Amino acid sequence: MEVIMNVGFLYIIYKNFDKEQDELLFFNEALCSIKSLRSFTKLPIYIKTDYPNFFEHQGIENLFIEAFTRTPDLEYRTHQKLLSLKDLPFGLTFFVDSDTLFLSNPEVLISRDFDLQICREVCWKAYQKEKSPTLLRGFNSGFFIAKNTNKYHSLIAKAIDILQNPQSYSRLFDIPHFQGDQWYLNQALLRVFDLDIKILQPHWNIRPPLFSLINTALKNPKLLHARGGELTEGIKLIKSNLFVDS
Repeated sequence: MEVIMNVGFLYIIYKNFDKEQDELLFFNEALCSIKSLRSFTKLPIYIKTDYPNFFEHQGIENLFIEAFTRTPDLEYRTHQKLLSLKDLPFGLTFFVDSDTLFLSNPEVLISRDFDLQICREVCWKAYQKEKSPTLLRGFNSGFFIAKNTNKYHSLIAKAIDILQNPQSYSRLFDIPHFQGDQWYLNQALLRVFDLDIKILQPHWNIRPPLFSLINTALKNPKLLHARGGELTEGIKLIKSNLFVDS
């Protein structure tokens, strides 16, 4: 892939084959995310998608679209995301999941001092059992900034190799079924040794288990990462905080 500009945003969007959900769920989410992003920045947006017609007439400026055909027989839908992360369109690429909402300008994170900037994942089990917001040692792959370098390519190549050749790693660890792109990325991060990584504040990737901290430890949230009713809940919490502060 030709690197088209120095800095920009990447979305990877494909149809949802879950029969109990809308086929275009991720497309509609991405459109809302992009609209929130455009409130803060005019930097280019690059979309990899299996349905390019959806975005062609949405009036999104500085937009590039790459059509792809989904890889057949993948065990889990976000494995397509991992495969599509192999090539980045920008020298410095902000990757963004569809189910995100920007609340602040991400341009403040532009830096070439790090190979990867990323937030830690939240512990869903602790939240579900005890309603206790806790961060994990591993990282969430729903929002990150990567330099388009050989170091990044080695990281993604390792993640894809673990996905496609699990037998080569079976002596090292068990691979649970139905693990998404994030699990493989974290396994690769344990096996690549030359990356300069910056851990971003969780303000830049606030998942539902952290919503209870929005008005306390996580004041001034930067990005919500949730879908459906949970995203609505997060927005309500932010608006209530604005009302109190005013």
